[in-house]
Amino acid sequence: QQQQQQQQQQQQQRQPRHASAASHVASLAARGAPSSTRPSLRRASLPSSGSGSSGGATKPATLQRKTSSARFTRIVRVGTSNRARLLEDGYHKLLSCELRVLVLAWASMFGACTFAFTPLFYVAAWYDGDTSCSLLTAFVFSLGIVLGAGPLRIDVSSNLMALLVSAASLVSLLLWTVLTGVLFTRFSKPTSKIVHSSRACCQRAEATDNDDAAAVRPLQIVWRVANMRENELVDVECRVELYSDTRTPSGRLIRSHTPLQLVCSTHSKMTVPLTMRHTVTPDSPLYGRTESELKEASAMINVHFQALDNVYNQTIYASHRYYFGDDVVYGRRPRDIFHREPDPRDASSTVLRIRYDQLSDTVPDDTSLGIAAAAARLATQSKKET
Repeated sequence: QQQQQQQQQQQQQRQPRHASAASHVASLAARGAPSSTRPSLRRASLPSSGSGSSGGATKPATLQRKTSSARFTRIVRVGTSNRARLLEDGYHKLLSCELRVLVLAWASMFGACTFAFTPLFYVAAWYDGDTSCSLLTAFVFSLGIVLGAGPLRIDVSSNLMALLVSAASLVSLLLWTVLTGVLFTRFSKPTSKIVHSSRACCQRAEATDNDDAAAVRPLQIVWRVANMRENELVDVECRVELYSDTRTPSGRLIRSHTPLQLVCSTHSKMTVPLTMRHTVTPDSPLYGRTESELKEASAMINVHFQALDNVYNQTIYASHRYYFGDDVVYGRRPRDIFHREPDPRDASSTVLRIRYDQLSDTVPDDTSLGIAAAAARLATQSKKET
């Protein structure tokens, strides 16, 4: 009976979690309510709201991130020993930990070394006949040896005291050597100031003069990338992948990842903020999927950015994640941050003003105006030809 109960529980766990969603949709259909207020990524209409949730009063994005149970916020490693990793990769831990953790760890090491040699110096001083030595004097003496200040207030003429001083000096030298290497490596490695816009926009592709006015513009996922430093980046490359939960035919839950093709993924040089675009074509893994489906599958766009820094002459990296339902807004586009203005110093030239403070700002998508203007021009041209 216990085996049968276990088998029934395993079968229940293997059932696709989309069954609850299907029953919810069926109940909504029976009541005449719409199953989803968001369109598919292949439909022609777009909602004007910039919110990421469907219908009703919405919560801020920060609250959605904390309360969303579908998002992967933490990874728990099972079958690995933290103590073994700490002993084997101790130097790597010191390089990757926060600076305050490094300071606390090194203060603990020097303190432990000082307190370990204090009773040894105290016993050695009494063994040599120095009755005036106290624990405080031995502690100050040990602290001076560990910090490299040299012996203080205690006679080191005996062989035992000289041996202890040599051992403490050796341990102190090793600690200072490792600390110097860690600090040099931490402060000498190249760092990047690459910033991604906090939200990605799902908008219609902008119409051009040569496009057919009657044609429906495809959808695009758009976001911006900027270098907050004033130097130039060369050999810029951006790779994008879609991560989502997928149920296999046998009922197993896997985390699949599919590459997303960008309109332009490589750039020879980066001097101004770049706008990255992914067009939702029939070949795209986003084609035909609604926002509710993507949010239920914990879908995430992972952006990996790399370039060559011309100052360090080394490759720098930056990554960012956009979660559907929280970080992807529909029916909006990025705000224009490039403004051409007359140069106050020279009336014959202009100045390109870039608003980095508006990098993450969005405005309602007005590409339909461009389509209407193209249709009007086409109608006027046909009348002239007639």
